[in-house]
Amino acid sequence: MKITEITAETDRFGNLTIPALVLRESGIGPREKVYLAWIADTEEGWNTYREIFISPKGIAGVLEEDEPEFGEIQIPSELLEAAGIPDDDDVMITCADGAVIISRSDTDGLAALLGEYFILNGGVQNE
Repeated sequence: MKITEITAETDRFGNLTIPALVLRESGIGPREKVYLAWIADTEEGWNTYREIFISPKGIAGVLEEDEPEFGEIQIPSELLEAAGIPDDDDVMITCADGAVIISRSDTDGLAALLGEYFILNGGVQNE
């Protein structure tokens, strides 16, 4: 995911024109209704934080969207077998500096494995 940012200026009346390219890349087409939303910490509803959210669906539409589906990681059976992990066991994937560690999902085994890894690799280095 990447956040892209551009700058724009309001005109002499305080109006802001959003470039068509930005709207098009956001899925908003010509003559389409859009929702503007902001966060307010007062009863009056003023935009306290000076931020605006623009959406063709509105906040309710965005919040109702399904969570994105995450792909599965396929670990070759040969690797699991070599590590002594049965194919049907749950695994835990842990990232350390310079390493990706795949282990059984029990935390006791992981602690021992991480301890061994850090001892073999010179311990933890403070930056």
